[in-house]
Amino acid sequence: MTLVFLLPASAVKNWLLRCCGCRIGRNTRIGPVLVLGKPSVEIGDGCDIAWGNGIKGVRHLSMGDGARIGQWNWLTVSPTFATATDGGWIRFGRHSSLTTRHFLDASGGITIGEFSTVSGVRSTLMTHGIDWVDSAQRARPIVIGAYCLLGSNVLVAPGATIADRTVVGMGATVSGSWEQTDVLLLSSRADVVREVHGDYFRRPTGFVDAIPAERPGAPDPREQ
Repeated sequence: MTLVFLLPASAVKNWLLRCCGCRIGRNTRIGPVLVLGKPSVEIGDGCDIAWGNGIKGVRHLSMGDGARIGQWNWLTVSPTFATATDGGWIRFGRHSSLTTRHFLDASGGITIGEFSTVSGVRSTLMTHGIDWVDSAQRARPIVIGAYCLLGSNVLVAPGATIADRTVVGMGATVSGSWEQTDVLLLSSRADVVREVHGDYFRRPTGFVDAIPAERPGAPDPREQ
């Protein structure tokens, strides 16, 4: 599969990918892409993946009809969460778009809704990080609704949810759940909001291990 993905775009390449178990729609163009690992791939009709992208450790990649990925993007999964059963996936809705030079960490899973665009350059969608309370790595999914527009240099934190028809301005940082639709989000200044305490600040070793990704309805170990 790695060698086939490196081939130039052609009908023969699409046929070979189907032979490798990928589901490739009609009139879909896939340029030379570096794919490390063997993800489950489902790509709809009329999709386009430009050359120069890197995909590492992703377990499942799906693209709805008409979805597009530009050049020089890096889609990856942290080795710590590579075997997690509820993460490692990226889902592009119909006619959604990822432009160029963005970084997507899919350790906890990423959904980009239909007709939404991650535009400009150098945005980061991060789904895992260190929880300072219990000094462990956690992965939580990012969900971007339909018809959203993200500008350049946007940072999206683990577990963030962006409602439909939201515009995120350049340089903004998005965390938590934003449920209101038809809004513009602008935020780039870091403020002190509260004191923090946790095991991270008392850990005896440097490396922070991982805990299983959270599942809907699962109890929070910090509350037990």
